[in-house]
Order: sequence, then structure tokens, then C-alpha cells
Amino acid sequence: MFTENSQAIFISAFLAGLVAGFLLFYLLSAISARFRISMDSKWLHWWREDGRGRRRTDRGFTLIEVALVVLIGGILLGAASSGLLIYVKQTAIKTTEHRLAAVDEAIQQFLSLNGRLPCAAPLTEPPDTAAFGREVTDQCDTGSFPGTQSTGGVRIGAVPVRTINLPDDYAIDAWGNRLTYAVTEILASPNTYDPDMGAISVEDSNGNSAITPAGSAHYVLVSHGVDGNGAYTVQGVQGPTCPGATLDAENCNGNNTFRRSGLRSDTGDAAHFDDLVTARAVSAFGEAMPPGAVMAFNLVACPPGWVEFTPAVGRFIAGAGDYTESYNPGGRPAWSFSQTYALGDTGGYATWRVDDAELGLSFTAPEGTGFSGSYEIAHRPSATDPLPMENRPPYIALLYCQKT
Repeated sequence: MFTENSQAIFISAFLAGLVAGFLLFYLLSAISARFRISMDSKWLHWWREDGRGRRRTDRGFTLIEVALVVLIGGILLGAASSGLLIYVKQTAIKTTEHRLAAVDEAIQQFLSLNGRLPCAAPLTEPPDTAAFGREVTDQCDTGSFPGTQSTGGVRIGAVPVRTINLPDDYAIDAWGNRLTYAVTEILASPNTYDPDMGAISVEDSNGNSAITPAGSAHYVLVSHGVDGNGAYTVQGVQGPTCPGATLDAENCNGNNTFRRSGLRSDTGDAAHFDDLVTARAVSAFGEAMPPGAVMAFNLVACPPGWVEFTPAVGRFIAGAGDYTESYNPGGRPAWSFSQTYALGDTGGYATWRVDDAELGLSFTAPEGTGFSGSYEIAHRPSATDPLPMENRPPYIALLYCQKT
């Protein structure tokens, strides 16, 4: 982040320090009169009386020396003031950047779970009202809603912090103004999300497209900076009007084009730009969760946009494809196993009931051993009542849901 006015801030603070220094000098003059400190054209004389009533003169500092001390103090004060001003400004910028990043991440999580972006919230709703921080509709491409504006297939409003489960503070920037949220309407409506259908243009300070392809951003988040031009206050009241001839006017003029630039200027002229802007297009975070995707949830019911994946009920999940396993222990017969798992195949049992032959609990005595016939080596079930054999490993049951 670049800034063009740091030098101006330093010079202003430096001059303020000089003024403070000269004021301090005059204050010292007044103190000298109060405490009988005499000044002449060359020396400062400190008059004191000894114990026998006689006056004694101690030579002090020249006026030039005092002036230099005061001047140096003013310079130090000016430098300290400049550093403090820059620190406060940078802290506000970092706080706002953190909130923009948190909102951006929460929107992406909402997209993954719901298959669409959230619509905008009303800019005019004050805090602690039912509509504050909530998307005006889940059919963002239809209708007109107070506190939002629709233009060129883009809905402009406030950040729906309560819809995406963020604290209310994240609806405003560090200067106490609402963040603006502009979203492509068809991407914030059910069953119409298409990552190639973004409708927002994002340009740099020279009018070049800041995204590829041009005009394809899904959504934009804007902090209107220190001056708050074009922003709404936290109470939902329109703040300073949108300027007509500055670079950051593009972020509050109500169309579907926004400006993002790393060059910052507080000059107040045509080059003025103090906004912070985040934009997301098709490349960000990949695409949304595609329809048909299956995911496990630790919930009693599937979330909106998902339905229960019933083939998974009571079953373990195996990866589809060809599986081969071989075993070749030293000194023992080798064996191998292969299986093809086609997509959607089911098989296996939760409990397998086996008979005595499958258990292998008897053997036939070989010739020459003095024994004949079959012998049981352990208790075995009867042929009419096989034993149930539990062969499942320890497990945890989760709800599997499929994206609609």
C-alpha cells in the first residue's frame, strides 16, 4: 500500500512542533518575570539573595542558547506527532483490511455450503433491527428491496454479516462507516450459480481492467476510506455525498464498475483515492461445491441445499476404481486380491452369519496318524443355526448429504 501524503503529514506536524516551541519560549519568558529572572541583551541573570540580604548574580544561558533548546524540543515534538498520526492511520487501514478478508472468507464458505453467494443486506437498517446484516432475499435477481440498488445485473447494498455468521462489527470499517457489498445477482440466487457469469467490472486508476476476463467479478467489497465519501454510517444514514470528479467516485456512483488501486492519495483533487477494495472473480478458491457432491456432516439434518444421501446409510464408504492387494510372507503361500468398485456399487454386510464349514473349525486326520474321521477343534454352530460374526471395526456414524 503506497501513500503520497506522508511527507505532507510530517511537514504539518513539524510546523506544529515549531509553533509549540515558540509558545514554550514565551511561557518561559513569563515564568522568568514571575520568579525575578532578569534578561538583558546578552545574558540571562539569575538573582538570588544570600542569608545576609545581599544579592548574588549567577551567569545563565544566552537567549540564542535558550532559543536553540526550545527549537530542538519543537522539532522532537513535531517528529513524535508525525509518527503518532501515521501509526493511527496505518492501524485503521490494517483493521479494515482484516475485516474485508474475514468477510471475503465467510462469503466463500457460504458459497461452498449453499451453492450460491449471499445477496446484499440493506444499507439503511440501523443496528439491533431484524433486517440488519441479513440478505434482503435469496432470490437476488428478482424484485426491488429498500436499502439496496440493482444495476446492470448487480445488487449493491451492505455486507450480510448475520447471514454469513460474522459479528456485527464486521459490517463497518475502522472509520465507522458501512462496508459496501456488490454482488452479481444471478450468482446469489438458487440454481443459477455459474462461475463464468460474473457481471462486475473492476478497474485500476488508469481505467485498465484489474481482473481477467474483464467484467467478470462475482462480488466486490468496498471500504470508503477516511473521508467516507459515498458511504453509509453505522446507523444507516447517508454520509458525505459521492464526489463527482475523484478516482474513488467510481466506488459510490451506483453502477456496476468499481475501482481498485494500490496508489493512495488524500489530495482531494481528481487523483484522490483512499478506498480499500476487495474483488473476487472465477479464479478465487476454485468453483463452488458441484451438484452431486457427497459430504459427511455431524448434524441431525442436512443443511439447506443438501439432501440425505440414503445409499450411505449403515455403510462404510469405499473409493471407486480398481483395487489390488498382494501378500507374500516368507515361507508361506502367497496370495493376492483384486476388486473393482464401480461408482455407486453397494455390497457387504453389517453382520455375516457363517456355518461350520466357513469357520474351518474341524479337520480330517491324515493317513498314518492312527486317527480317522473328522475332529472338532473348537465349538461350532449347528448347520441350522449359524453363529453371527461381528466383523466391523470401531466406527462413528455421520450424516452423509448430497449437494442438490
